[in-house]
Amino acid sequence: LAPLPYLRLMPTGGIDERNMQAYFEAGAVAVGVGSKFLSPEALAQRNWKGIVAATQKLVSIAEKKDRSR
Repeated sequence: LAPLPYLRLMPTGGIDERNMQAYFEAGAVAVGVGSKFLSPEALAQRNWKGIVAATQKLVSIAEKKDRSR
């Protein structure tokens, strides 16, 4: 954001629980997360507990970002 600090960016692709916070720290206002937590395998296996756990982890990271405003 350094050259254009007024932009409101929402990166997508390759974002997961390991790097999501770094995107927020770099100035992202939101992130798009998909297959990193909602994989076709988890859906095919009906791994609802795994999907819920992954979602809760990502929400927890996003809530930290929201509290830091």
